[in-house]
Amino acid sequence: MDFKCGKYALVFVTHLIAVTLIVKLAGCICPCLSVEHYTWLIELLACFGLALLTFRFAKQRYLDDKVHPNKKAVLVTGCDSGFGHGVAKRLDSEGFRVFACCLFPDGEGAKELRKNCSKKLEVVELDVTKDESVKKAVEHVKQNLGKDVLWALINNAGMTTGFTVDLSPIKAFQDCLEVNSIAPVRVTKAFLPFLKKSKGRVVNLTSIAGRQIFPFVTAYNMSKYAAAAFTDCLRVELEVWGIKVISIEPDFFKTNLIEEQKTCDDFEKTIASADEEVKADYGEDYFSKIKDSLIKYIYFITSSRIDLVVDAIDSAVTDEYPSHNYRPSGYTLSKIFFYFSKHFCCPVNSLMFKSLAYVMGYPKPKAA
Repeated sequence: MDFKCGKYALVFVTHLIAVTLIVKLAGCICPCLSVEHYTWLIELLACFGLALLTFRFAKQRYLDDKVHPNKKAVLVTGCDSGFGHGVAKRLDSEGFRVFACCLFPDGEGAKELRKNCSKKLEVVELDVTKDESVKKAVEHVKQNLGKDVLWALINNAGMTTGFTVDLSPIKAFQDCLEVNSIAPVRVTKAFLPFLKKSKGRVVNLTSIAGRQIFPFVTAYNMSKYAAAAFTDCLRVELEVWGIKVISIEPDFFKTNLIEEQKTCDDFEKTIASADEEVKADYGEDYFSKIKDSLIKYIYFITSSRIDLVVDAIDSAVTDEYPSHNYRPSGYTLSKIFFYFSKHFCCPVNSLMFKSLAYVMGYPKPKAA
């Protein structure tokens, strides 16, 4: 057992003993809390479960060691804007060598990275949906890595398009799946040989939409569920190689992905492509009202604090003992809503979304 595993085990066992003693003490002070009339096995399981629930507090205090950036490189996809752009800057400022992959290497986002970051950051052209583009990126890293190791791969590139299932074209589902689900697989497989050598990390941006339903953005929702499943399976499969796989699951933040004008343009494009008979079932009044409601919904659930997501990705890369999942949230209210909608049964979950739709003023189709 190496030092890292030994320290982690020591902290957990110490925490378990402390929780057990606290439970025993609580039973002495308040006999109604005592578990003496239960079997020792039930008592042990109760203490173990409580230790698991509270371990994150001990972890934050006693397992807060950081990875040293010396001789370590990180590759980030989707650095043109948003989370990828922010984390590329952050990791560069911390001393990591950064391969910032941009779809548009001559775009404004790439130019800003070149201007404001150190010479250790390189902008790399990458279209995550193209095998040939990924191969070129791999070759670039291989030729320029030198004596450094690729410590972390951050699959951040993403997209959203489409509306309801009834009104969205099949292409909307194909596009979301290609970028949000297949692309992380393609990029991860390409860079795994580097990560096997460094025993580094794969960090996937899977979103809260990969853990619970979001009607009206079904194509995106579906693709993120697939990305979350990929991440969870990959974590188990790569453990034997000493590679950690981490899921970043933010709720909704104000990035170019869900910017108001882009959302309106995409909505109008989706409706324009829908079958005329299907559109007739909804009526023109429905489309004008639902568009206004969507804008309200975006304003209600999105936060401008993208630094919270950058912090989470940074922790996934730099924490010596990272968590499996990080779930940054911009608003306490949305965090509570998403928590309950995730953990309650389907009928209650459905009722919660119907209530939200009512508050947001979602209209009914004309023919419904």
